[in-house]
Amino acid sequence: MKKTVLIVDDEPINLEILVNFIQELNFNVYITNNATKAFEISEKKVPDVIITDWEMPQINGIELVKMLKSSKITKDIPVIICTGVMMSSQNLKTALDAGAVDYIRKPIDFIELTARLSSALRLSESLKEIKQLNENKDRMFEIIAHDLSGPVGHVYAILSPEIINSLNDKMFKEFLVSARLQINAAYSLLQNLLSWARSQRNKIEFYPELNDLNSALEDTLELLKANRNEKNIKITWQKLSSSVAFFDRNMILTVLRNLISNAIKFTNSEGEIKITTDFFSDSIKISIQDNGVGILKKNLDKLENKIPFTCFGTNREKGSGLGLQLCRDFIAINKGQFFIESQENKGSTFSFTLPRTEIFSK
Repeated sequence: MKKTVLIVDDEPINLEILVNFIQELNFNVYITNNATKAFEISEKKVPDVIITDWEMPQINGIELVKMLKSSKITKDIPVIICTGVMMSSQNLKTALDAGAVDYIRKPIDFIELTARLSSALRLSESLKEIKQLNENKDRMFEIIAHDLSGPVGHVYAILSPEIINSLNDKMFKEFLVSARLQINAAYSLLQNLLSWARSQRNKIEFYPELNDLNSALEDTLELLKANRNEKNIKITWQKLSSSVAFFDRNMILTVLRNLISNAIKFTNSEGEIKITTDFFSDSIKISIQDNGVGILKKNLDKLENKIPFTCFGTNREKGSGLGLQLCRDFIAINKGQFFIESQENKGSTFSFTLPRTEIFSK
């Protein structure tokens, strides 16, 4: 999609020169000759960059910049001041203090315009990315806080003195099983949150070496045995004689735990999960297929764009998509590829590849 530039100047010849230059750079252009109209266009169209003349009647360029910065819609649009006479250091400081990011001198030089416009566009893209990341982070924490409140509140309720004192031995055992499942859900979510936070700050430890995937799968299936038995789900896995690959064991254990627990979460009782392994010349591919409820198309799009969301398993188990984001990130760190195939009401297949030999030193 073409980037858009709004040009504001009360001199027709200046508008014409700027339009010709910017269109030559393959941008879409909006134009106006006054600040009031520029502000209206900016709120409606939200251009990627605004170039405004300083000296204009009624409302000048500096006042326009202040107006733009006071609006939630337009405050992040980079503004370049265009001037031929207000070039003193103090005047330029005034423009930058108001919120402009750069300036262009008149008469306009095409090379200078290109450089300053490119710089402003890079800033615009960075601001948009940071804004999206912050929104996703805030949404993620909101979802996690909400998802944690369920299991923690459940455990708190069943451990009240009144309930404990009223239980017989059979009921007490059932409550302990329920409490264990709820604590396990909360603990798993916290583990994912901590790992995700470390990975976002590039603080996570990474120690790749030759490891046996069979061993990692055995440990994961044993860890999730209670979850599987709770729903009486059948897991088929043909253990291979050799499944050595090059990866960080802790990261891949996290990936397997998330993918298999997700398959259990979104598979109905008495359902089935199949784990398969395919060998290629330079990689191993692990696939985890379930016959569960599948993933809604809108949620697949959110996963692709790393947008957090809340969904529910077949027993109303909560999910936020954080685990799958973590899987995608960890597989990328291990130089593998991550794949998702899903159909509503038919099930999902999550697959990933890992290198069979060391490639990190190349």
